[in-house]
Amino acid sequence: MSWRVRMAARDPMVSSMIRLAYLAPGITQSILDGTQPAQLTLADLMQRDIPADWSEQRIAFGFL
Repeated sequence: MSWRVRMAARDPMVSSMIRLAYLAPGITQSILDGTQPAQLTLADLMQRDIPADWSEQRIAFGFL
């Protein structure tokens, strides 16, 4: 692993952004389309735990 990769992994912002890669595809598409629930903001996503289970994500982020 390169030095840059190791350093980036320690950066809290990078770690937070990587977590977004695990969002359910439907949630990601909704965000890209601008149709996500009004209360779902980037700040909200960055501060909250993101459940691993996509069904739990939909409930947690107001899609059901």
